[in-house]
Amino acid sequence: GVAMQVLTVSTVHQTHDWASPEQIEAFEHKSNDWMSAIIKENSIRYRGMGGVPMHDTKKAVAEVERCIGELGLSGIQIATFDGGREIGAPVLHPFWAKCQEMGAVVYIHPRGNRGDRFLNNYIWNSIGQSLEESMALASLMYEGVLDKYPELKICMCHGGGYFPYNLGRINRNYREKLGQASALPRTPTEFLKALWYDSCVYDEDVLQRLVEIVGDDKIIMGSDYPVGNPDPVGFIKSCKFAPDTERKILRGNAVQLFKL
Repeated sequence: GVAMQVLTVSTVHQTHDWASPEQIEAFEHKSNDWMSAIIKENSIRYRGMGGVPMHDTKKAVAEVERCIGELGLSGIQIATFDGGREIGAPVLHPFWAKCQEMGAVVYIHPRGNRGDRFLNNYIWNSIGQSLEESMALASLMYEGVLDKYPELKICMCHGGGYFPYNLGRINRNYREKLGQASALPRTPTEFLKALWYDSCVYDEDVLQRLVEIVGDDKIIMGSDYPVGNPDPVGFIKSCKFAPDTERKILRGNAVQLFKL
């Protein structure tokens, strides 16, 4: 079973891209108050993540301070494209600086790609989510967020999307395309190893490959509840990892990341 769960709201079901800046701020504020109340009533079983109004960097910074300093939340959840910006955009760097300062874990999950090409056959979910995650990782890497704030604790959902499994092409571009190697202080593979990932990839081979790429100390068990894997513990066990690796993914890595 699961002894403790870190709760987040659903960025897909509770999206607020339609809302005014004032409505977004009020929504996040109320949602964070609700999350804080839930975990305080059930602190033995739950920890919680907050949300911030990324459309306004100053207000996002202030809400990080409130979530971590006042509400007792463990971190912040943001979308892969938030506040109308790529998440690595320089205008958002004060947000990342504040998360590093306060030791907040940042969990990244898409809101869903609503482009016309993704509307049919749930392609927004089956393909679009992984594209969104890959774009978010690219933004963090190329905008130098982790190089500027090396103590950040960032966890990407769904095993990082397509990015980790397309490293051949991404590393090739790093080596061969004009200006890339000089602009990036570390290789894409080294960049990936600086983040954490949840295990919700739905395929044993995929998770085994992710462990090979980033290491077994960078994966935490994810459920994608209530629409994801109905037995996340069983899925990890089905991967036939070595006992120490299995323990890290099921428990140890989350304990370390969230200081449980």
